[in-house]
Amino acid sequence: QNRQNDKVRHKVFKMDPAAPSALIEVGYMSNKDELKKISDPAYMNATTNGIVNGLMNYFKQPGTDKRFGK
Repeated sequence: QNRQNDKVRHKVFKMDPAAPSALIEVGYMSNKDELKKISDPAYMNATTNGIVNGLMNYFKQPGTDKRFGK
């Protein structure tokens, strides 16, 4: 694996964003089985719904910092 390429690919995520953010990897395009899944709109819709529901449930918990969740 070429570590220099990894540094270039990930550099954009090292910037200080104005708002909290997270990188969520749901599959790897280099894996043909995962590429097939992430190319399927139904799979991506289910994955997106799972992420959104998880975040919403997290911010509903007592004691959670609500500054970034509504």
